[in-house]
Amino acid sequence: TTSRNGYSSASSSVTGSATPLLPALTPTFSTPVSISGGFNFSVTNFDSTFTFTATTSAGKLAVVSTVGSTRNYSVSGLKAGSSATVTIKTSKTGYASGSATLTGKSL
Repeated sequence: TTSRNGYSSASSSVTGSATPLLPALTPTFSTPVSISGGFNFSVTNFDSTFTFTATTSAGKLAVVSTVGSTRNYSVSGLKAGSSATVTIKTSKTGYASGSATLTGKSL
């Protein structure tokens, strides 16, 4: 409640409760397999009800296939012996955001 001489009194209230977020889906990776010009890896706990956003620090990242709860990725376009870090983030309404990183190296 507020008041000031010469003005009408006013009051305001806020009620309600926040719904806690459900736990994040943190991506789980296979061990990266080095190949000529890049590497391959999998996310072994893929869930199609979540949005997966993947980025790489170098080269080109592509989804190769998805089979059940396994999504296979490939990083290409790397120079021999160079590495790249892949970050995969997950999101879904009502859930905390998840994120994990993996570093692989080309042959």
